[in-house]
Amino acid sequence: MCPNHIQYQNLYLKNIHLTHFKNYSDSKAEFHPKMNIITGLNGTGKTNLIEAVYVLCIGKSPFSNSDAANMQTEADFYRITGVFSDETTIACAYSRRKKKVLQKNGKSYERVSQHLGFCPVILIAPDDIQIVKGGSLERRRLMDSVLCQISREYMEQLTVYNRLRLQRNEVLKNFMERRTFDNDLLATYSEPMIVAGEFVYNFRKKWLDALVEKFQEYHKLISNERESVSFSYRSVLNDKSFTEITTENLRKDSFAQRTTAGPHTDDWVFKIEEQPLKNRGSQGQQKSFLVALFLTLYANLQEQTQKPPLLLLDDLFDKLDQKRLKALLKLVSMPNFGQVFITDTQSNALTALLAEAEIDYQHLEINNGCISQKGKEKVEKKEKANSEI
Repeated sequence: MCPNHIQYQNLYLKNIHLTHFKNYSDSKAEFHPKMNIITGLNGTGKTNLIEAVYVLCIGKSPFSNSDAANMQTEADFYRITGVFSDETTIACAYSRRKKKVLQKNGKSYERVSQHLGFCPVILIAPDDIQIVKGGSLERRRLMDSVLCQISREYMEQLTVYNRLRLQRNEVLKNFMERRTFDNDLLATYSEPMIVAGEFVYNFRKKWLDALVEKFQEYHKLISNERESVSFSYRSVLNDKSFTEITTENLRKDSFAQRTTAGPHTDDWVFKIEEQPLKNRGSQGQQKSFLVALFLTLYANLQEQTQKPPLLLLDDLFDKLDQKRLKALLKLVSMPNFGQVFITDTQSNALTALLAEAEIDYQHLEINNGCISQKGKEKVEKKEKANSEI
């Protein structure tokens, strides 16, 4: 069930150079093509390094919309440069006087979105528990973060939908302020918004419906438990067309001065034993659900892009027990899994698990913005029993 039977293009990050990014003044690191562990005390910069890797893949931070917040206080700029296995150099730079620049082999992209799909990436971070416990916005963001890497058309239609929806909201607001109404004017925004919105809805629903079975298989491997788990797409468009909904909600939208229903209000519903996961599941069950979910997204992203995504696991290990950790490491070490980055506060338990699983790795230790290369560890392979297949 894991993606190990098809040969994909294996793109990985060879090295990185950070200048004035977060707590890194001028730091470099070399990476293992498969497994990289990043250790250090809390607050020393482990997550910042993971964030920089993500920026090279996506062109923006997964944690902040403010580029200025990623720059050291005393600096005038930050720069992240990385060289990938195909010798492509990606650089992301920001200064106080200029807008952010994203370059591929020295040539700037006109839009950051043009970079999506070059090197797909999946990030699992501690705050991801809000995907379960938080509002629907968190779950839509997760959907869109993957779908925009899979389909440029989806990204374009989502952008069009959000822009027209906001413009329609402004028109509704102006109508209320001026105590007027112009149906023809409103239709110039509503009609193309409906077309883009229906595309977004149909793409999301078809995609999610196709993921359920694979997700359930991953959940069994990670949790080794018998709970019934599932997810579904909740949308007002499940029962009516977007045209019908927009027409029926016209009076409501006018009073609210905004578009009250559409794909921007949809939700991704998680269930365990047919009950909402946020209400029923324990912390361990919620974490197992999330890990299985992200592995499913990883497999799907790999299948759709024909590239093994980079997998970034940030401080995941204080939430999983030894049994689940072993199952996870076994999965991500399979031949057709891509490059993996794992952060942890302590190295002993993690390196012991890697040795037990016979996984080679690169160990980097972080100390207040300084990266120490601990060297590549070649795990001695145990002789397989004759009966083992």
